[in-house]
Amino acid sequence: MHALSRRPPPAPPLDLLPVEPLLPASWRHEAAPERCCFFNPSIATHDGGLILAYRVVLPDLRRRIAICRLDHEYRVMPGSAVPLSDLLVDGGPWHADPRCCSFGGRLLLHFNNGNPNPNDIFLVELDPATLHPLGPCRTLVLDHPRSPVEKNWMFFAHDDALYAVYSIAPHRVHRVELDGAGPVRCRSAHCTTWDSRGLSARYGDPRGSAPPIRCGDLYYSFFHTRHRRPLATRLVNAAFRGQPLGAFTYGTGVYAFRAEPPFAPAWCSPGLLFEPPLRPRAERPALSPWNDSVLYVSGAILDGDRWIVSAGAHTDGCALLRFGHDDVLRAMHTVTTG
Repeated sequence: MHALSRRPPPAPPLDLLPVEPLLPASWRHEAAPERCCFFNPSIATHDGGLILAYRVVLPDLRRRIAICRLDHEYRVMPGSAVPLSDLLVDGGPWHADPRCCSFGGRLLLHFNNGNPNPNDIFLVELDPATLHPLGPCRTLVLDHPRSPVEKNWMFFAHDDALYAVYSIAPHRVHRVELDGAGPVRCRSAHCTTWDSRGLSARYGDPRGSAPPIRCGDLYYSFFHTRHRRPLATRLVNAAFRGQPLGAFTYGTGVYAFRAEPPFAPAWCSPGLLFEPPLRPRAERPALSPWNDSVLYVSGAILDGDRWIVSAGAHTDGCALLRFGHDDVLRAMHTVTTG
């Protein structure tokens, strides 16, 4: 496998999904689709079908999540959008960044409630037939101290057990216990240190984004970073595009870990996988004006030898990116653990 060039390649073409079928019918009396924001979609497969869970912000600025079905051309199936936020019990009023996971025939979804200090991450089981909740939301709790605000856990099933990547560097993997009712206990199972200093120094620490996908003896996962572009670039953006001087960029990388305990990292992109595009000028204000460019990956599937990756394009759209598995392999280096 080879290193990336110093400057990452541009992002693959963004296939922005039409907004009309993404807005659930019961929310249409509040706003037309073009007045809403749809972003941070998470694509997943379950029982041979394709689903997409995503964030929706109506003009009232309340954060909601919805879920829909995709056909095998990755188009939203008309009439399939479910107003999931309206159906959640015990999940609070603010719902952000949904991600899906299949486990033992069950369809699970987790989300967070934003930035209260401390915040919560919730898990809910969905009916695969209706995409409606099968019960109340359950809070995820740890067996060790946690950060005040956490959002970026990534769930995956392995050998009839459910795990979550709690952090990428160090690589901490938790065992998730679904038995019983009430809070879901997440117990620290494995922790592997590895050298991510080069990546972190330039682009910020890797943060969880897309749930891991197994390919052979490795799990692959796309992560995000947050950093500021060089000062000269930010000065130009501030002068000619009205961007804040301290604006952030959300970039995308990829890493792979071994498909056996302790799930040690094996490969990682030494830099960004691709350069996120600058946010174009828009008529309406941005929901997050402190970010100059965002490609926030939230889900991925491997279709043969081609990756289909879902991402939020700023807060302005749900995008799908398509690129080959060989492109991922060429972008990776071995990592040093221990």
